[in-house]
Amino acid sequence: AASAFEGNTALEAVDLTGITGIGDAAFQSSGLKAVTVPSSVTTMGTQVFRYCYSLADVTYNSPATVSGQSRLFSGTSAVTDLTLNNPNNISRTITVGSAVTTLPVAFAQYDIMTTKVVFEGATAISQAALAAMTRLATIECKGGQPTGAANAVASTTGNAVSGDKKILVPAGQKAAYEAATPWSSLVGYGYKVEEQ
Repeated sequence: AASAFEGNTALEAVDLTGITGIGDAAFQSSGLKAVTVPSSVTTMGTQVFRYCYSLADVTYNSPATVSGQSRLFSGTSAVTDLTLNNPNNISRTITVGSAVTTLPVAFAQYDIMTTKVVFEGATAISQAALAAMTRLATIECKGGQPTGAANAVASTTGNAVSGDKKILVPAGQKAAYEAATPWSSLVGYGYKVEEQ
């Protein structure tokens, strides 16, 4: 249901096994620390995990198509004050499971918490999916090369990272990533493609 657990800061864990749908803002502003969205979830609302400032570990395996701007893991567009917008100073990792074929539009747009995204097999990345993820330092691609429009990322992707920014790819695929969108855009923003 929409807003089912919104604002429930005492909620730190949830078992979504067997769940087929999650409504708009269902866990927004909750106290979740980790979550696995299983492949059984075929209907997904918008802003489901928005403002979850304790959510550090995400496994996203839902093949659901989200209409419009999903912003499932977004924070706020006012990213200038990290303390205000990420009071727990969490570094989040999102693992995109092999059941996901297309990452939804604006999947984690304005997410200032995620420092690593792991793709286990997604084949496409929608527009703005990784845009304005200012702390995104590492993208790891374990399966085939996900394709996407250049606007799947933005100049704000990783712009708050002071150290190395890297895209980890399978052996023998460095040149292919450097030439394809959106990866070539990220190279232009200072990311280095490294083979694993």
